[in-house]
Amino acid sequence: MENAKENGTEVTLAGHSGGGLRNYLALANSTQGQYLDSKGNSVLKVQYSGTPVNYFDLVQAANNAGVSEVQKQNNPGDTVGNVLGANGDVLQGLISTYSSWKLFGKNSPHSNYECILSNCYSGQIMTPIAKPNFQ
Repeated sequence: MENAKENGTEVTLAGHSGGGLRNYLALANSTQGQYLDSKGNSVLKVQYSGTPVNYFDLVQAANNAGVSEVQKQNNPGDTVGNVLGANGDVLQGLISTYSSWKLFGKNSPHSNYECILSNCYSGQIMTPIAKPNFQ
């Protein structure tokens, strides 16, 4: 991260489920403006997918740390993001709770998230990362 701050290079941090939780904890324990370069520009963007943390808490921690862009996504029926993270409305909470039995199956609503940040496939990565093959 220090290199990014020195060079003004932007870093993208994405986390799914527990990975998003760990990323949130890292930001929540950051010092104010920790991810700003010497000119006051942010060098970090974050994405949370199916994360068991409420979006408002994610944004608050990111803003305090100096993150420039925060995106979150929770698939319909994803128990982890919608119920454990309290990100769904009442209907989504009911649907997600009912769908919890699908959580570890082949077509789990907790899987198949894609990058939604503004710089997802820039630089060296020219094609989307392949989805896992459940055979």
